Formats: sequence, C-alpha cells, structure tokens
Amino acid sequence: MSTGGSILVSVEDMSTYNIDNWYRKPGAEAELLAKLQPFGLNEDSITARAMALSCGELVSFDTMAARAEQRRNGVLQEIRHYREVLADVLRRFTPDELPGLKKVSHAPRSGHAGAAAGQ
Repeated sequence: MSTGGSILVSVEDMSTYNIDNWYRKPGAEAELLAKLQPFGLNEDSITARAMALSCGELVSFDTMAARAEQRRNGVLQEIRHYREVLADVLRRFTPDELPGLKKVSHAPRSGHAGAAAGQ
C-alpha cells in the first residue's frame, strides 16, 4: 500500500525479510541487532523467543527420540535373549551331533575393526 511516496509494510513482512536476510545478506545480522539494541534485545532474546515458539516441536522431537531409543533397546534385548536361548540349545549337543557345524574361536577375524586398530 502506498501513501504519499512511502510504502507501508506489515510487521510480519518485515520480520520475514529480516529472518531471510539474517543468513543470506552479509551484515544483516549486525544491522538487525543494532535495531533491537534500543529495546534491550540481543541475539539471546531472538534465540529465546525462537525456542519458546518452537517448544511444542522440540517436545515432539524429544518424544520421538525417546520412543526410538525404547524400540532400539527392545530389539537389543530380543537379540540378547535369542543368543542366550541358542547358546543353551547348542550346549546340549556335542560337535558330532551337529553335522555341518565347526568350532569357532572367539579371536577377532582379520579385517575386524579391533584387529585393524591393533586392539
């Protein structure tokens, strides 16, 4: 909207302009911080406001990460249980009773990360 040679810009439009330029235009960050200084605001104020506005999203990310960790822990527990049960079953047999299987040493295989690192 134009009035007498000046252009009226909404606060939202100006905010979007400043946000876009913050990362794209050299010097925009310092320019915006200089504008905020008379109001007692600084970069920490911007960060705090952004975090407050994003709080719901941050909680969602935290919840998703916690659920993924629970699923991973469940899978690891199932693997551990499977290995224990399999070991118990295999201990009941002698090598002669299990054709096709050979005894495996517990030494690291060549190409194993620990062997390559000299561990």
